Amino acid sequence: YSDWVIDKVEPGASWKPHYDDHPVSTAIATITVFLSEGGGPVVYPSSKTPVKVLPRRGMAIVHHNTNDKHKLDLSSVHALLPHDGDQPVYI
Repeated sequence: YSDWVIDKVEPGASWKPHYDDHPVSTAIATITVFLSEGGGPVVYPSSKTPVKVLPRRGMAIVHHNTNDKHKLDLSSVHALLPHDGDQPVYI
């Protein structure tokens, strides 16, 4: 298990496409919780059909980071698109 990370996302900021991977071990799954209203959507561009999730306060997204052999699943790459609000959001 890992610690919780709270990310303050300023207006116009984003997460570049990335994997939730660590050099020592890869977490089996990630839970992303939107703690405030607004913000940009989370996108999964490498899934069979690209997915865009629009944020809502209190909503959670769960995705697996590993495949059935416990290796990094390359389709788990994801990003947070910039938001055009005037206040930071917390994720």
